[in-house]
Amino acid sequence: VGAEVEHLREGDAVCALTRFGGYATAVTTAAEQVLRLPPEVELETAAAVPVTHLTAHCCLYDAGGFGDGKSVLILGGAGGVGSAALQMARRHSGATLFATAGSEGKCEWLRANGADHALNYHNTDLVATVRAATGGRGVDLVLDPGGGSSLLRSLRVTAPLGRVVFFGVRDASPGKQRRIWPIVREVLPLRFFNLIPLLQRNVGVHGVNMLTLAAAAPDRTRGWFEEILRAVAARELEPVIDQRFPLSAAGAAAAHHYIQDRKNIGKVLLVREE
Repeated sequence: VGAEVEHLREGDAVCALTRFGGYATAVTTAAEQVLRLPPEVELETAAAVPVTHLTAHCCLYDAGGFGDGKSVLILGGAGGVGSAALQMARRHSGATLFATAGSEGKCEWLRANGADHALNYHNTDLVATVRAATGGRGVDLVLDPGGGSSLLRSLRVTAPLGRVVFFGVRDASPGKQRRIWPIVREVLPLRFFNLIPLLQRNVGVHGVNMLTLAAAAPDRTRGWFEEILRAVAARELEPVIDQRFPLSAAGAAAAHHYIQDRKNIGKVLLVREE
């Protein structure tokens, strides 16, 4: 703990944002991005909070304007951010929750955890299904981790005065090896994005990158962080932890294979072996 840091002491159980370099047994990070854990929150549970819950909170509320009576489509609803957003959104009265996943098993999990409509993106016409379920109106908010061509599809299911919040370009890396063509195919639509259709349809697009936002607005981010940890301590939010892998080179590789194969429901952790 640095000499000028007053809210932390050596030995405190904490949760932190690290930006990069988090796969380590010892990490140095900014004091303003470190929170002391409530006694009710265990370390492994806390490890599943950032960056997923911060991203979900920002996308839903500050960027997305979500609230009671509104509708949301969560793409990748069984993932880390998606499962956190689903838990947050289902707390609102009168809200209608759509979520997508890539298997029937995950769709069943989504329904059991609050989704009104769980859509398998492998065999469902997403645009037609959402529009039919909303009487042709579309949804107030789409949370989109794909970016690229996915963003263009998301805009087609957005209601007037609704918005798409995209927080990644996952679709630019669909496989386990880096290839130029998927990157070009998915990122190029963003490079030449046309704003006129947004004006005509009265919809908006908002990007969220928690890595840069946490650095640019530390006080605001800290406020969300504290609010989320209080909700976790009160069991109002319960981070979904799918698998734990050892904090080692082999463990990290196995964890990334697990995620890239889209096996996970919720968060995957790297855990230091005692």
